[in-house]
Amino acid sequence: FRFEPYFEDAKIYLREKNDRDALHCLDIALSFQERDDGNIPPGERADLLFYRGLVRESLGDVRGALDDFLAIPAELPARRAIQHRIEALREGLQPSVLARDVWNASLTETEKEAAERHQHEHEQPDDHGH
Repeated sequence: FRFEPYFEDAKIYLREKNDRDALHCLDIALSFQERDDGNIPPGERADLLFYRGLVRESLGDVRGALDDFLAIPAELPARRAIQHRIEALREGLQPSVLARDVWNASLTETEKEAAERHQHEHEQPDDHGH
């Protein structure tokens, strides 16, 4: 098993504005770090934490969002990108109502295209009744 399909599914759910299913997929993807002795590369783990933090924040879980953001190593670009959110959350400011805009902007065109292809594949009927 690999974490990548869950991360890709989470991105699709985010594009569909289905935050709860996105959160579930991100939780599963991050569980691979714990189960498989850290097989997620640091940059990709930071991306997973970044997205999960934004989803948690959008769902009102400020403590969870802050925990995810702080778990991103300080030297990585994802951490520097959300440093202002960490400070705002620490100060008790309201969760960002712009979290969706942040993660949509974070999806590169390539990721958007891959997500759209993946979504199209999921819409196609298969022989297994899914």
